[in-house]
Amino acid sequence: MAENGKKLHIAVFPWLAFGHMIPYLELSKLIAQKGHKISFISTAKNIDRLPKLPPNLVPFLNFVKLPMPHVEKLPENAEATIDVPYEQVKYLKIAQDGLQESMAKFLEDSVPDFILFDFTSYWIPSVAKTFNIPTAYFSIFIAAFLGFAGPVPGLNNDYEIRKTPEEYTVPPKWVPFETTVSWKLFEVSRIFEASMEGDEENVSDIFRLYKTLEYCDVLLVRSCSEFEPQWLKVLEDIHGKPVFPVGQLPTTSYEDNTMKIDTWREIKIWLDKQEKGKVIYVAFGSEAKPSQNELTEISLGLEISGLPFFWVLRIKRGEYDDELIQLPEGFEDRTKGRGIVCTSWAPQLKILSHESVGGFLTHSGWSSVVEAIQFEKPLVLLTFLADQGINARLLEEKNMAYSVPRDDRDGSFTHHSMAESLRLVLVEEEGEIYKEKVKEGKKNLCYPKRPACWQRVKFVIFGSQVRFSTRRISSSGIYICGKVWALKSRAGMLQCEFVPRQAFEGVNLVALIRWTQADTDHGCTSRDLAGGEVLKDRSHHSQEPSTSTCAGTSDMEAQNSEMEIGLAVGGAFLSSALNVLFDRLAPQGELFKMFQTAKQETGRHYAWSSDCAK
Repeated sequence: MAENGKKLHIAVFPWLAFGHMIPYLELSKLIAQKGHKISFISTAKNIDRLPKLPPNLVPFLNFVKLPMPHVEKLPENAEATIDVPYEQVKYLKIAQDGLQESMAKFLEDSVPDFILFDFTSYWIPSVAKTFNIPTAYFSIFIAAFLGFAGPVPGLNNDYEIRKTPEEYTVPPKWVPFETTVSWKLFEVSRIFEASMEGDEENVSDIFRLYKTLEYCDVLLVRSCSEFEPQWLKVLEDIHGKPVFPVGQLPTTSYEDNTMKIDTWREIKIWLDKQEKGKVIYVAFGSEAKPSQNELTEISLGLEISGLPFFWVLRIKRGEYDDELIQLPEGFEDRTKGRGIVCTSWAPQLKILSHESVGGFLTHSGWSSVVEAIQFEKPLVLLTFLADQGINARLLEEKNMAYSVPRDDRDGSFTHHSMAESLRLVLVEEEGEIYKEKVKEGKKNLCYPKRPACWQRVKFVIFGSQVRFSTRRISSSGIYICGKVWALKSRAGMLQCEFVPRQAFEGVNLVALIRWTQADTDHGCTSRDLAGGEVLKDRSHHSQEPSTSTCAGTSDMEAQNSEMEIGLAVGGAFLSSALNVLFDRLAPQGELFKMFQTAKQETGRHYAWSSDCAK
């Protein structure tokens, strides 16, 4: 919560794709649950197609409809990626760029305390700066994808932009640990020209991403420390600014009387008749569309696998897509009763939750991956575009998924390899590892039983003042011995003072550690304020020499006054620290002022640390 109980106004501006808008909406709902006001900004048609809000959140979440700019080559009424063929998506980006004036007017009139934005609207920081509004890039991509993209070339480093597809098929040199995460040649070749090079009409995606990473104040990532601790550390190291994992944001649904209940009822009747754990669910998201050859091989693979299947198939991308794809002749007749092909809307969450579904053939879009893990469904992967290749490698590395074998050069695969992949994961003993790892993933990603990460800082205390010399700055007011400490800046120093506990009412601070020299000497540990769980016992550790000693103080003074405090936050849902982050980084917040002062004096950002809780 904000200082003195003030509620914050946070603007949210995602890219014009439902794979981006839905995670932004989930994050917005979680913030709104804390009583903050959200302005969710998009075009009218997109907002009208978003899921309904639960009634209790309606007063806190306001949808702001901006008029879609006219772009000559963009089809009429096309306002999202699902409305256009893949080759016309660049015109949507040009159209979103045309919203700068409308966004500036909104920010001037409403003056939100904070704005979350997507990488496509890389111009947001410059617009927001005019009104002194802090910005956060919320990445719906996982940390591995951003880490693989790397640092902004030439910005306090000697890295250069990779210029060939082949350079993206190996782990980059700034990743300090062994990993198999990289693109296959066919994956990066499909997106290289548009994403890496751009053209005379549109700037490249990599340009948009680098400008976003360079000028945003804070980086929020759809991830958690249980899943990507090393990759999150890479992001902190290469960007030198606050990096916050906000969790996996599993999709939530609210049903009202307008839901297509009859559609689900018919699907459920069919699923109820199938053997438990034997149905393969097939869906490739709102953007991925197989080629005709890929569609044929998928179809024949499903047919010869002998497995029952439910397939949600998009045969075209929007009404202006004239490249139709067709199922093989006689396919539906030959698989009648064993399989269903649905070319309209289907309730994916409900289907995945059904006990007869034993696996998910997916494009590796992260929302679909999280939904599968949420319901413990092992994954068979068939990538098509964007971040999907990186997602697939990370899942393979963790033995949580199996990719259909393909030719590295052109991505081709056979129906035999498709059938074998499906049977391996759903039927064969060899596939048990994927089921086990997905179950483990659910415990860690969706419902963690332990805190996920720490926001840590070491302070040296002199009376009422706190002097810091490391680059690790705490993100929030923190409970210590049942009270709240607020951080205030004064000429490069931090001043601690008590503030009323009521000012933080409703902020779910899960746990903390307080450690001083006296605590260690007496074998004491602090405990979870909610349940008394000991999270970390420092009584068996010898006191290390201080790393935060300030000039003009002795080592003994520093040791006796140093404390290490940690704020533990759940990994799968909104970090508790995120609530307070908005408070402290809002223009009236003291950390915001401190960062601005520090940046002016030193010319650099301070970095915050997210470490796995042990």
